[in-house]
Amino acid sequence: MNLAEAFDEQAIDWDQALSHLDERGFVAIPGVLSRKICEEIAAYYADDRRFRSRIEMSRYAFGQGEYKYFNYPLPPVVEQLRSSIYPELVPLANEWIDRFGKKQPHYPEKLSDFTKQCHRAGQKRATPLLLKYGRVISTVYTRIYTAKSSFLFKSPSF
Repeated sequence: MNLAEAFDEQAIDWDQALSHLDERGFVAIPGVLSRKICEEIAAYYADDRRFRSRIEMSRYAFGQGEYKYFNYPLPPVVEQLRSSIYPELVPLANEWIDRFGKKQPHYPEKLSDFTKQCHRAGQKRATPLLLKYGRVISTVYTRIYTAKSSFLFKSPSF
């Protein structure tokens, strides 16, 4: 499935999403991914070859459930989703760097440039992950490398 079929980019009010992200450090954006793509991504969970590691959340006092970090190559829809979202996050991430007086370079405008920068620094493992609570895989969680912010895409009820 391609992203055009799966991802309703028009469903995102980026001004509101970024405002909420700035205020809370996270934002939930329902209705962006189709039910079909959510089911497809949830089905990935049973295929351990797609993942590099599994984390049991209670072990680290993160709550109940588990998550798995995807391996490279990422599924095309996950890669396309990251590539679409990353440019929207960069201005706020760079604003946070300035606001908090961090002495680090700004994030590059393109995800591909950021990935190269991370690889040069030794971060070569994929960071997108899939969460599972109980028997239901109900959310797809994407974390952009070392950023302290996250987007949580809630899938439709299964």
